[in-house]
Amino acid sequence: MEVRTLRTLKKLKTTVFRFREGKYFREEKYFREGKFSLLKHTSLTSLPSHILKIAFVVLFTSLILLTSCSTDGNRYSTAYPCNFTFYASYHQTSILARVLDNPGLFVWIEVKKKAGVNHLYVHPNNGDIQEDIALTTEIENNRLNYDNMGANGQLIVGCTPFGEWRAYDRQCPFCLDNTSTTSHPLAWTANGQSVSCSRCQRTFNLTSGISNDGERLKEYRIQTNGTMIQIHN
Repeated sequence: MEVRTLRTLKKLKTTVFRFREGKYFREEKYFREGKFSLLKHTSLTSLPSHILKIAFVVLFTSLILLTSCSTDGNRYSTAYPCNFTFYASYHQTSILARVLDNPGLFVWIEVKKKAGVNHLYVHPNNGDIQEDIALTTEIENNRLNYDNMGANGQLIVGCTPFGEWRAYDRQCPFCLDNTSTTSHPLAWTANGQSVSCSRCQRTFNLTSGISNDGERLKEYRIQTNGTMIQIHN
């Protein structure tokens, strides 16, 4: 009977790491009578060095993951639905197909229907002329839905000078949040690495997505597998 009890305690045992009075401690607790009770209290400084290293690595990794998840949760906007797919493999010569491989290159995009065919318009920040891409394949013209592309159907897509991918709503976030309309398009500045709003006069850096007074662009998730580019909430 006593042995069985010990086995039960092992199954319900939990380990907690704590920092107190300048030292790390490991507390082993077991669950009994509806609550956890202290079973063993050990100073980590008394443990073998290899176990101590493992404990610190696990603790440090957990903190990083928690911070990362919290940051990502606040970073991406869900204020307006966004779900855009572009088949780069069908349009390999398009500037949008290579925008993620060119640091410093950004474009803003929108989709309009013309004569029953969806057309993707691409406006680059480097002075090149606008592209008009006819989306004529079955999946592009009939299966994909382009109604959910942020606040007003226009997105900014690109690659920062540091090689990081970015996707933003093209509408000014401050004006979206402080007016009753959704048409406040941002325009390229002279260097093409930021965008500005003619209404509120704010300028947003495209690498950070932040204005000079701390306003943040509405950012969306972006991913690619080399065949397609997807932008979504």
